Amino acid sequence: KISPRKRESEMEKVCVRLRVPRGAEVSVWVSPNDRASKLFEYVAAAEGLAASTVKIVGKKGKRVSREERIGSLDVSSRLLVMGTSGEAVAAVQAARSDPSLRSMEAEEERERRRRAVGGTSARQDSAWKFRKFQVCERFDGSSGPHSLEALRLLHRLASDVNFLLVRYRWNVGALVEMDPRDDSYLKKREADDGGCLLGYNENGGARIYIRMRREGDAFREYDELVQTLLHELCHNVVGPHNAAFFALYADLRRAFLERHKPRDDRVATLDSTRRADSRGTVEGELAREAGNSAISAGERASAALVARALHAMPDAAPEPTQPADKTLVAAAALRRAAAHSPAPPTSDRPDLSEGARVEQRMEDVPDDAPGLPRAERVRRAAERIISHPAAEDRRLAVDTLVTILDNAAEPQFRRIRLANKRFLRTVGNFPAALDLLAAVGFERRPAPTPAEDALLLTTYDPDLLALARAALLQGLTAAS
Repeated sequence: KISPRKRESEMEKVCVRLRVPRGAEVSVWVSPNDRASKLFEYVAAAEGLAASTVKIVGKKGKRVSREERIGSLDVSSRLLVMGTSGEAVAAVQAARSDPSLRSMEAEEERERRRRAVGGTSARQDSAWKFRKFQVCERFDGSSGPHSLEALRLLHRLASDVNFLLVRYRWNVGALVEMDPRDDSYLKKREADDGGCLLGYNENGGARIYIRMRREGDAFREYDELVQTLLHELCHNVVGPHNAAFFALYADLRRAFLERHKPRDDRVATLDSTRRADSRGTVEGELAREAGNSAISAGERASAALVARALHAMPDAAPEPTQPADKTLVAAAALRRAAAHSPAPPTSDRPDLSEGARVEQRMEDVPDDAPGLPRAERVRRAAERIISHPAAEDRRLAVDTLVTILDNAAEPQFRRIRLANKRFLRTVGNFPAALDLLAAVGFERRPAPTPAEDALLLTTYDPDLLALARAALLQGLTAAS
């Protein structure tokens, strides 16, 4: 407490009383013209406080400045003194910091370096883009790259293909890292079809899943991930792996290569040179797909068709396409491929529509076939199925056909929707199997939309159905 009382020998001085908790009151005589720093120094010395930590607070919480004149202080005010002992300060300074915590300076430096290399966020168009990103959080870096590294990789993929989303006006709900150990759809597909599923598209672009890690949890090569992502983007508009799908994939892949492939200073850098190089790369990829035994015969034929079309194309860049209708994207790609493709054999001819392959194959029955007895047509079709060189495709086709024939008396088996995925994979791409269905009485019935086109059993003949079943099973046993 500051008191105006003066001592006779010390006129023009004031007394400052300091009351220390659990201690005696101490009086300090100072001149009104002295600076408040004298009080700070006295308090620090008297109480063993670190001078830099001492604070004096006056009326209404106002802090006293060290440069303030003591005479300017309110004579009736109480002063609150705060500080930290020198021993406590020394103990804190001697303690080791937690290595898992970064200082503010370290955080700022880390953020500066992150921005210098482009950051972790995806560079995308504001309208046409991947809306969300999701990674497997269980990867903590102990057994393969950390989940944050996977997120950066997803952002890079999204940034690199964003120009295609803008060109085709696509929006994707989420780009997701597929969990290689705990994805129910992955387990089901690999159990049913075998092989290694690298990605899938959920509901036409609602979510795209990419299998980013190999066995051992290391990332796959970046270009392999790009091919998978472009493949799944094609499923935004085309479901089955037909000629329209592979034609659209060829357009996307060529556009990506021409945009991102680095130029070689040792050769000419004209755009035509780069386009020719990208065309050869995509042609090779489709040719390998045409020889892939893990896919059906019809899918291999579709890939081969587009590969032949690319080989015959001039060195022109794929035309940018921005159609309002999503189905026109695939149709435009297919028209470009068909314009330069030699006509494939009738039995391998794919089509854009899910039901068009079935319809076309039924139209390709030889002219004398309608005049043959139905039993003979069944026998010939069964022989062609059994003579197919791909044993797995043959087995799948026979299994599906036998299921249909065994249950033909049931209403749900008398109508076969042509967009049915199992039917397309096993029978829809198998010309001889379609001939057999036509011979036993199935006819194609168009619907208002291609997705609802179906085959209907218009003539129910139990004897003919039994004959077809027996021919298939006996032939398959003999071939095995």
